[in-house]
Amino acid sequence: MKEAVLRDIDRYVYYDQGGRKPRRVGLGKFMAVLNNPGLQAILVYRFGAFVSRRRAGGAGVPERILGVIAYRLLSRVSQIVTGIWISPEAQVGPGLFIAHFGGVIIGACEIGENCNIGHDVTIGKSGTGERFGRPKIGDRVSVGTGARILGRVDIGNDALIGANAVVTKSIAARAVVVGVPGRVVSGRGAFGYVEYFGMAEDRARAASHALADEYAEETG
Repeated sequence: MKEAVLRDIDRYVYYDQGGRKPRRVGLGKFMAVLNNPGLQAILVYRFGAFVSRRRAGGAGVPERILGVIAYRLLSRVSQIVTGIWISPEAQVGPGLFIAHFGGVIIGACEIGENCNIGHDVTIGKSGTGERFGRPKIGDRVSVGTGARILGRVDIGNDALIGANAVVTKSIAARAVVVGVPGRVVSGRGAFGYVEYFGMAEDRARAASHALADEYAEETG
């Protein structure tokens, strides 16, 4: 939990400081938590995930009861204050960045590391028959304002889901998706949208970026 929380906070510090390390690291982190409703909602979600692990790990009855009550109260307050709800069924990797206040619903799904989500976004279980299930979103994915990702779909690493796109089918890595229903218009990825401290040393990102560059050269 600690690593995930610190990486979540660092994503906000990165954007708050324009990509520069703050002179006063502690103050920068505190201001990020204070000023960003998206981060506040994420931290409440992290606490809920911690409570769930403690329950599964055999915590005592009083601790389990107090943990559940505290999480549910915090979750309700968070929904009212931030307009953001992240389901306890969601599995979210570290470094999540929710850009703005309001309208964000993250239901049962899997989200990788260092992903960006705009406001008025819905992600969750949907579909019928073989298509019923939950989305699985890779690392470093950017989901634009008003987008919908629904049902059993896989979103590859570094994909970019454009504003108001509706995705109900799986998307390859580095795909750029727009429209309703979502259609792939490019393979240039989300590299200009998803940034974070240490990205220059991230080998997985670099390898994926190289493939996007090859695509750009081939397609002009």
